[in-house]
Amino acid sequence: MESFISVVYAANELYAPLLGISLTSLLYNNKEEKFDIYILSNGIKMKNIEKLEKTCQKYKAKLNVIDVLNFEKKISFNIDTCGYDITTMVRLFLGELLPQEVDKVLY
Repeated sequence: MESFISVVYAANELYAPLLGISLTSLLYNNKEEKFDIYILSNGIKMKNIEKLEKTCQKYKAKLNVIDVLNFEKKISFNIDTCGYDITTMVRLFLGELLPQEVDKVLY
């Protein structure tokens, strides 16, 4: 069985360009590794998702986009984000958002 390093990013459309830079750097500087990339997307536009997909294809990494738009409506309690975008908080729910077979990640 192949061993993949699972990496999680959480981003909205405004952070997508920085996500792309970080992802490219990660993959370029670790070409010998196999990555399973999870992006918790809070409204990232399709054109940017496609750019991220091309980057992952170039380095033979798997890309998994998990839509977390309106995430706060999917949980049964209120989250006080102290004025921050909900994207900053979804990482606390990784256990519920990621597939069961993922037992550890880099965030």
